[in-house]
Amino acid sequence: MTVDNLSSVYARDGGLPPNFAKAVVHVEVQDVNDNVPVFAKSSYELEVPENQAPVELCFIKATDPDLGPGGQLEYRIADTDDDLNGKVLYFLSQEAHGAFAVDEETGLITTSAPLDREKIASYSFQVFAADLSPAAPRNSSAQVTVTILDVNDNVPFFIQDPLIIEVSSRRSQRVLATMKAEDKDFGANGSVFYRFATSVKGFSINSLTGEIQATEPLRDLTQAQRTLIVEAMDQGSPAQSAQGVVVIYVKEVEYNGIRFSRNARDAEYPDGTQKGISYSLFSGNKKQVFSISSSTGEIWVQSSQGLDFEDTPRLRLVVKAETVSSMSFMAVNLVLQDVNDNLPRFQLQNYVTYMKEAQGYEMPIIQVCKNPKHTLIGTEISLVTGNDVDSSPALSYSLQLDPTALGKFGIHRYSGGVSLTGPLDFEEKTWYTLTVRATDSQQQTEANITIVVEDINDNAPAFTHDLYQELCLSTTEQSLTLNAQQSTSS
Repeated sequence: MTVDNLSSVYARDGGLPPNFAKAVVHVEVQDVNDNVPVFAKSSYELEVPENQAPVELCFIKATDPDLGPGGQLEYRIADTDDDLNGKVLYFLSQEAHGAFAVDEETGLITTSAPLDREKIASYSFQVFAADLSPAAPRNSSAQVTVTILDVNDNVPFFIQDPLIIEVSSRRSQRVLATMKAEDKDFGANGSVFYRFATSVKGFSINSLTGEIQATEPLRDLTQAQRTLIVEAMDQGSPAQSAQGVVVIYVKEVEYNGIRFSRNARDAEYPDGTQKGISYSLFSGNKKQVFSISSSTGEIWVQSSQGLDFEDTPRLRLVVKAETVSSMSFMAVNLVLQDVNDNLPRFQLQNYVTYMKEAQGYEMPIIQVCKNPKHTLIGTEISLVTGNDVDSSPALSYSLQLDPTALGKFGIHRYSGGVSLTGPLDFEEKTWYTLTVRATDSQQQTEANITIVVEDINDNAPAFTHDLYQELCLSTTEQSLTLNAQQSTSS
């Protein structure tokens, strides 16, 4: 802080009689940035449901008793202990995975993308508060943990569908089959119960395990009665459900209906004929992406908007073939091919690294890479991560430089290493902002790198003049001030 004090100073000589002099001394105490910003709490526990559009989570407040620029705060989520000297910005920690942002002026933390609990159930990262002292900024941090609350957004998925078994009629009192489904959701949303989708004669199903038993002799049941539609339903609100098929053939009972052969895609009668067979998609076509010819069974893509390799690389369609008197089922497993439909993405939009002036050429500054392997903080090297969820092609990197940075920085095209290619001088420029661009040859994205130049004691003090001359009269009180300047600004 600044404090003004007025004091009187008296001087007396040794003459007779003595002479006296009086001076008023004005003492001004200048503020030094000696206080660290302080958060109200050292850690914060937050919760947010998954699949939400960007929402506000919490204001994180810190106070600083210093005055002036040394007491003005900026907020940012950071991955190092260093902060930017004299420039306002915010950036996200790698632990936040680009899912959160913080307002640099208010400390408001928000989500920046929909969250998926099934991929990441919780996030833990730091929020830094840094004052704006241009000479020696100070910062402190608080830990933020965000728990993602589950939403019932996943449908139960049968491990094997259709489940086709062949049993002897003598096993009628034992467990014939177990229809098992999984649900990626948590708690009640992921708890699955089983039942028959329609009323069934001669069979029972365990609602907890999916075990199916016969309650009547199998020889007495028709093949239609031995084709069971099982429904798996979770306990969410609203509940999600899926249907699967169990087909039970009895060895001792001759079957003359249609059936998919193991080596062919068509259903046929035992004599090889295919007359009167109609095809349809029984399950797996929830987004209505596919269509099927009812007469030939040919399947084609009706709309590709529901296909996403990054979300669901594998799909399973269950095809139903039926006639007036019989039916059969077959699974068609599809593997999607990836296309380059996603922008490369940096985990952070703004990165900060520190370099001392007068470093040698080719000094590594920042590593920009798709798959980070190491991090060296500070003047040596930092880590900026680029990522493309598409499987190919590989990323390449380039720098966009303003005129003041030309000739001073370079980047390796494929490794992403940013290096010093020219001398830095703190007295000339204290910081640089570079734009790094990542491209996969079709799409590109950008992030900013701020390089703060740290001062070293490389300048000797210098007088403003080589010679000082002053005429002093013995009867006049005068003072002479010699000014010495140091060419550094610190």
